Amino acid sequence: MRNSQIHIILAEPSPIVQTGIVELLAKSGLHIKWYEADSFAEVQRLIRMEAINLVIINPQLVVNLEKGLQVLRNEDEDIHWFALIYALYDTSLLAMFEGLIHLTDSPETITSLLRRSSDEDKMEDSTNRQPLSDREIDVLKLLVTGFSNKEIADKLSISTYTVISHRKNITQKTGIKSVSGLTIYAVVKGIITLNNVAE
Repeated sequence: MRNSQIHIILAEPSPIVQTGIVELLAKSGLHIKWYEADSFAEVQRLIRMEAINLVIINPQLVVNLEKGLQVLRNEDEDIHWFALIYALYDTSLLAMFEGLIHLTDSPETITSLLRRSSDEDKMEDSTNRQPLSDREIDVLKLLVTGFSNKEIADKLSISTYTVISHRKNITQKTGIKSVSGLTIYAVVKGIITLNNVAE
């Protein structure tokens, strides 16, 4: 389980800062697939196209776009959002994030934060948990093969709200929040094969 990748969007307009963080975390031992973005629109596009676990974003990119950020967070509650801080920002804006990463933080601090958010260790001992219902399995299959909440709702002829409800139930029953963790779970349980997994 330790080898599962963490899919991270690094949303930062400065190429120097982007490169520094990527290089710093390349030595962390974490298996990270990076997606770089320099605008909030690019973050939105990547989230809809890729199975993202975590977003590290310069808060400047969401100033006056707080509603859009809230919509994204509601659409996929499994994605962890962290603000990359090296300037002063309004506290109400920073309150929208799960955590803050400062440029002055040590590599160990940042690595620890990412490790805690990656759900790498949450696959252990799910044998005593409640089994998934048939509908939850349907949702899980579509989720881990790359479909968004809206696409799953359309395919199963249910509301997006119902999809989100099923996803919460899946998380509670499996103890796994991230899509990458759920993908491993689905393969291990024989719900999907590796050929079904979206690249």
